[in-house]
Amino acid sequence: MTDANRDNLSVIEGVTGGVSYDPETNVLTLNNATIDATGDMLGGISSAIENLAINVTGVNELKNGYIALYTGAPLTINGEGSLNIEGTNGISLDNANLAIENCTLNVTRTDSGIFGLKEETVTVRNATVTVEGKESGSLFDLKSLNLEGCHITQPSEAAFNATEGAVVGSDGQVVKSAVKIEPIPTSIVSTNAEVDTAKQGVFNLQGTRMEQNWNSLPKGVYIKDGQKVVKE
Repeated sequence: MTDANRDNLSVIEGVTGGVSYDPETNVLTLNNATIDATGDMLGGISSAIENLAINVTGVNELKNGYIALYTGAPLTINGEGSLNIEGTNGISLDNANLAIENCTLNVTRTDSGIFGLKEETVTVRNATVTVEGKESGSLFDLKSLNLEGCHITQPSEAAFNATEGAVVGSDGQVVKSAVKIEPIPTSIVSTNAEVDTAKQGVFNLQGTRMEQNWNSLPKGVYIKDGQKVVKE
């Protein structure tokens, strides 16, 4: 990537669809894009950019290459779309934390799913994530796994083990099949009535508590006492 091609990275061989980078916001945008790293040892995306955000819109694919996505600096994957990653190794974290927010991420058909050097934290916020690492593990060599507004649904008894630094199954072994993380289901309530936020607690979908009076809040979806509430 250079200053000359950052607004349209599809000029790079193996890149198709909408791919652009904004250096002022450190946002790499993928819009129905495919990055095919066949023959590239470094893989599809290799980053050392501090606090890079990969924003996904539509369906995006990152495939082939020895490491599909490598980062040596904190990285966030977010957006309303999905990112499907396939390769020998999925996401390699080199002393860099990873946040996955509000999007769909699939890291499948890999020998190693999401992994680090045992110093990294992976945070999943209100996202749907599927990770498969059929040889070494699906999520392993990590310091911690933080789940916010979501939980592990597959395998049913799997959980992160801090001692192992990995998601392990009921047998205590590192999971090498698909690990699925999904948002915690909440009911939808439609209401126009005033709510006492001081007593009930109203938050936006990012988990920030709303201090305004209910009537002063704009229309949208909020979380009240663990339920999604639609303000019309």
